Amino acid sequence: MIDSIGTISSIIKKQKCFGCGACAAICREQAITMEIGREGFFYPKINLELCRNCGLCLNVCPSAHPGLLFDISKGDSFALWAKNSKIRLLTSSGGAAFQFALKYFTKGYLPIGAVFKDNFRYVEHIVAKAPEDIFSTVGSKYVQSNTVSAFRYCLSNPNGKYIAFGTPCQINALRNIIGKKDPDYLLIDFFCHGVPSYHLWWAFVEEISRKTGRLQHVEIRNKARGWHKYGVLCIGDRGIYEKNFLKTTFGRFYLSNYCLNEPCYKCHYGHKSAADLRVGDFWGKEYADNLMGVSIAVALSDKGLKLIEETEGLTFRSIPLSLLFDSQKRVKKPKISKPKNNERLMEDLIAGQPLPKAYQRHLSLEYRKKALRYFPYKLANAILPKRVKSILRFAIRALRS
Repeated sequence: MIDSIGTISSIIKKQKCFGCGACAAICREQAITMEIGREGFFYPKINLELCRNCGLCLNVCPSAHPGLLFDISKGDSFALWAKNSKIRLLTSSGGAAFQFALKYFTKGYLPIGAVFKDNFRYVEHIVAKAPEDIFSTVGSKYVQSNTVSAFRYCLSNPNGKYIAFGTPCQINALRNIIGKKDPDYLLIDFFCHGVPSYHLWWAFVEEISRKTGRLQHVEIRNKARGWHKYGVLCIGDRGIYEKNFLKTTFGRFYLSNYCLNEPCYKCHYGHKSAADLRVGDFWGKEYADNLMGVSIAVALSDKGLKLIEETEGLTFRSIPLSLLFDSQKRVKKPKISKPKNNERLMEDLIAGQPLPKAYQRHLSLEYRKKALRYFPYKLANAILPKRVKSILRFAIRALRS
């Protein structure tokens, strides 16, 4: 477990480190490794015997040198989805990212994306060299990914062409690393709520594994019950775990802003990006009744626009800025609040407290209060005729807009 950032700790404080892996990837002496610290996030560990104080690590660090960042609200926004219904159902939202990867793989670009490793306990980025590798990157992972191996591959194969997917801080890191190699890269980041601690994820994996046995398959965004009711589907050697994500302990802690990496709470990437294109779910009123999934994309460069226009497997249409704000709230309000009892929960998880017990202690009461507040709406939904409910929904949306 690592509690400091070594020789650059006086410049990049731990609370500002994204754990993007840029410093470890660029180090020619391989003096830096990424290890999970006490709080459950990747941090750099420096071997002082190997370090030559060259400064490359600091030069590519997005916390120290974010470089030129695009304003998300000034990009061209689109709704888009895969024409192939199987692809659309397989993916988390509308299948846009997967279609981009498949299309540009045929053009000689190697996709870079995140996959689960070590029996679903960790996530890391890989360079997909075959179509089956691309399939392994499909779906949301939610926890922090170790990018070092993939980024080092790009550096050691400088003549390659790549289409890279990641969180905004990871893509900013990769842009810093590649420098003038930009024409051979297509950079795509995601609308990001933040990355939760591995302690939260490990506790959830343990909770699931007690019911399923050794895990063989994990989906965080299964759409069998529809896009808006996406569920966690896990299959083990002794059983199946299936539950609406919003009703899982992990989902409720995550969406209540618990256990996020410290920089996530004041992250400027909510409305800024170093990518050519940002993609995510098209939440909001526009596609509230859609069951298959719709992606939202914001083109931030000419290459981003080409990505959308040249991918034949996609249906897309331009949307106004108001729908972008309605879909992705962090574009307008990038900062998120930290729960008051966040540190107490973290200490409980670090000490190995089971997640159901942690939930009862820290979050159960809040959700019971929410259930009481929303009970009249649920009752009305159950007894009112469909036509009346449609009129009421229309009236509420009109008042809100």
